[in-house]
Amino acid sequence: MTSLMYAGVDHSQLLAMAATAICALVLGALVAAVIVRRRFAGLIRRMEAQVRRVGIGDYSAVAPLSRGDEIGRLSLALCEMTEALAEREQRIQQLATREPITNRPNRASFLDTIAPWLNGPRGAVLVVGLARDNEVTNTVGRDVADWVLRDVSQRLGGLLREAPLACLDHRTFAVFLRDVGELKARSVATAIIDLCDEPYTDGELTIDTGVAVGIALKPLNGKDAAELLHRAQVALTAALRSESRWAIYDAAIDPYRPERLSLMSDLRRGLLGNEFSLSFQPKLHIPSGVITGAEALVRWNHPRRGLIPPDGFIGLAEETGHIRHLTRWALRAGVAQAARWRDAGLTLQIAINLSARDLNDARLPAEVARMLAEHDLDSRAISLEVTESAVMADPDVAMAVLRGFAAQGLWIAVDDFGIGQTSLTYLRRMPVRELKIDKSFVQHLAKDADDRKIVRSVIELGHGLGFAVTAEGVEDEASLEALASLGCDYAQGYQISRPVVGTMMADVRTQFRDPIEMPSANLPL
Repeated sequence: MTSLMYAGVDHSQLLAMAATAICALVLGALVAAVIVRRRFAGLIRRMEAQVRRVGIGDYSAVAPLSRGDEIGRLSLALCEMTEALAEREQRIQQLATREPITNRPNRASFLDTIAPWLNGPRGAVLVVGLARDNEVTNTVGRDVADWVLRDVSQRLGGLLREAPLACLDHRTFAVFLRDVGELKARSVATAIIDLCDEPYTDGELTIDTGVAVGIALKPLNGKDAAELLHRAQVALTAALRSESRWAIYDAAIDPYRPERLSLMSDLRRGLLGNEFSLSFQPKLHIPSGVITGAEALVRWNHPRRGLIPPDGFIGLAEETGHIRHLTRWALRAGVAQAARWRDAGLTLQIAINLSARDLNDARLPAEVARMLAEHDLDSRAISLEVTESAVMADPDVAMAVLRGFAAQGLWIAVDDFGIGQTSLTYLRRMPVRELKIDKSFVQHLAKDADDRKIVRSVIELGHGLGFAVTAEGVEDEASLEALASLGCDYAQGYQISRPVVGTMMADVRTQFRDPIEMPSANLPL
């Protein structure tokens, strides 16, 4: 029999059974795949949701899947990553809002905190600065300086418990006082200064933690948080120079006012134009009663702001470097005026001020020589005035420049003597012919016994070194008489004359005795 038979099952039945088995297997596999897919899809969606929450900054804790397979390990890794990101985000947030050394709120956080409170009628921002931070850092290192900063932070925190307190940098703090006026702000500033006057101690190490306080008042000095903070910092600069060690913002001495920035660009244009002029403060020879010279004072006739006095732009010119251009203009104008006086029969000496930047310019003596030669002018017709601080900025360079002037026969005077830091050793080496006593010692000379002693000492010192001595700021007859009795050589001030234009010097001079000739080089001016 040729038909295939197997255990009583024919071929067609066998094929049907195989097909059925295959279908069952396929169906089972499909069902299993669907079930697995659904289970894994749920796990994956759960982890996907967690990733999305992390993506938007939600680091809330999620328990990992309790599984021992790859999915469980992936879930655990995802949870650990979320925790690490949360910790890192917290650290970043802290760095963004906290000063790391003291852990106090930083500038940005301080401004955000006080902004809502500025809706009140008044308030004050105080900036507290460590007066000797640079000295401490340079002497004992930054680490110790940081400990001092932390100590001051703790002291301020104890004193100002309710007020927002921030650490702006490694040497300054800021505090906001709500609903206070000037008197209360000053009282708090004084309390801060007194609190920090107690030295910081660490074992045998003792460090002075003296501070200064700048104050900006709302609404007097501003209404915006950033503006008040900035102006309190400007006031701190003044406080560091003040004997009281606190200062309230004063717009008149603010070097960062917007209008001051505008003047910076105007200054260059004014030098190129015809906006500057010289006025002259007459100088009296006390023994003879004769006007023998005058100090040149630069005036700026601004096209929009009108007449600007030297205090309004000299400092700006020094900051911007324009002072050298301004000095050269003043020298040219002064030499030309001296020549006009000579041609008119007036024998007068013009004093022109030099800055610290000028004393660093080795070319200046040669330039002055050329100016004198152009007008065929005797070098003794020009006196150059320098301050003690200008010389001491770079004594060796300044001394070389001064010797260059002296070699030409130019008169050199030390201006504002008594308030600088000139070493007597340098003073003896300087080619100086004159000391000018600062007006702060002269204005109350007739009434203040201490000022009289100081002036007498300077006159004796000057004469002992072979210098002539001039007193500035003479504003009354009693002071002039006192100077005469002390043997002072020259006087300047409103008692003699207010500054005048060049054409009026002849009239000023005729109010005194008949002119005498220019003293010779071996005599005082």
